[in-house]
Amino acid sequence: MLDQAKMEFSTTSDATVEQSKTNATITGGSNQLKDQHINETIRKHTNQIVDKYNIEDITSKCNASKNNTVTYCRCWKSKKVDRDTNRKRKEWLTDDILKVIDEKSKAFIQWQNNRGTRLESKYHKNYKRLSKTVKSITERRQIEYWDEVCEDIEKSIRNNDPVTAFSIIRRLKGGGKRDNNTPVQDKSGKVLVNPKDTLDRWREFFHETLNVTTSTGQHLIDQIQIPTLSAIEEYRQNMSISIDEVRKALKQMKLRKAPGSDEITADILQAGGEPVIQWLFKFFTEIWENEQMVKEWSMTTLIKLYKNKGDRKICDNYRGIALLNITSKIFSRVILNRIQDLINCQLLEIQSGFRQNRSTMDQIFTLKMTMEKRREFNKPLFMCFIDITKAYDSVNRELLWKTQ
Repeated sequence: MLDQAKMEFSTTSDATVEQSKTNATITGGSNQLKDQHINETIRKHTNQIVDKYNIEDITSKCNASKNNTVTYCRCWKSKKVDRDTNRKRKEWLTDDILKVIDEKSKAFIQWQNNRGTRLESKYHKNYKRLSKTVKSITERRQIEYWDEVCEDIEKSIRNNDPVTAFSIIRRLKGGGKRDNNTPVQDKSGKVLVNPKDTLDRWREFFHETLNVTTSTGQHLIDQIQIPTLSAIEEYRQNMSISIDEVRKALKQMKLRKAPGSDEITADILQAGGEPVIQWLFKFFTEIWENEQMVKEWSMTTLIKLYKNKGDRKICDNYRGIALLNITSKIFSRVILNRIQDLINCQLLEIQSGFRQNRSTMDQIFTLKMTMEKRREFNKPLFMCFIDITKAYDSVNRELLWKTQ
């Protein structure tokens, strides 16, 4: 199954697939990471980790620190989070209810131990009384709980926060349908049921999807005007990475996201505080000055997601999501923040995709206002909607790199 298959893409875009076992996600528990005591514990141990290694090779240094961080996070998660959060416990249960349930259990044992004695009736009545009490407070608490849940969902919708609303719904719904073992069809339509054949088919599909061959005329390439940088801007782009840039990039990382091959999430690094920022700063500085990338950064974990339409056995009805190494994402964010102003200068004013402060809601509002004004003044309005198949997968990466 390719959900946890690692695909390594070389500079020639050749892909190799290696099947791996599912590893436990080191998320750390988002709610628990808000606890100040837990944060201090993580910072203390992280400081010990980042100061421990003085390795010359960048890749080895990254792997050594990563392995120890993952090991500690797993240990901490089992001791600090899983101990305090019983995953089998119902959300509506309270300590008061559990206390009454314990009393009921003790009453039942007393009743059973006194069967056939003159005290049997007394303990039996006590057990029945506690049973009714447990049933009553449980039903009352369940009603209160569902009222609270519905109120939270309604509040999220009123506040235009669908992410929170749907996260609550998904949590209540439980695990979705897993399609790891769903058979797929090959190019000829033959159904593949063997796991190895299925994995090979997914490898073939993603290799073709992510390596689309496109041809561009040389005369068009020659017409492309490559902008030149001023001396000041070139100096700014080439200067060493500052710790403020690292701090800003780490803060910009989205939380509660699935980890990549390093099994570390942004939640853990942000909880690490200043020691993590200092280590990332030194680590990125070495990479920048030595111009040597971490080998593990070229690895990505591809997750296949069903598009909720069409036959599940057809690979084209799935899309791939790449899970990247968290340190590579932070490093990329540092670079993106540097070149963002240059990019904005070259983009057309009418472009809105992948631009800050130009959301989909803004575009819908603009389109709606345009339609209303054209109708008000009885003017024609022409709109063209184009949906390019696999637009980003078919980008000529080599040409894109040459034009930068």
